[in-house]
Amino acid sequence: MAMGWTMRDPTDNDGTMPLFFMFEVVVLALYLFLWWIANLPVQRRALLGFWGYWTISALVAIVSSFALPTIQMTGG
Repeated sequence: MAMGWTMRDPTDNDGTMPLFFMFEVVVLALYLFLWWIANLPVQRRALLGFWGYWTISALVAIVSSFALPTIQMTGG
């Protein structure tokens, strides 16, 4: 008998959630990096300040990410 720990049953299944989150973090980080790189030249030419530009561009990205699937689900 082992002291302080027990061996897991080799047939235990953690499901797909841990794997999903590992890939989701990588995909999200890659998306945010590419989004940031694409917006740098635009931000430099924008008339807004640093915080104003990035706040508005983040809101536009978030709203469009939720609006398009919602429109598709409602059949519009």
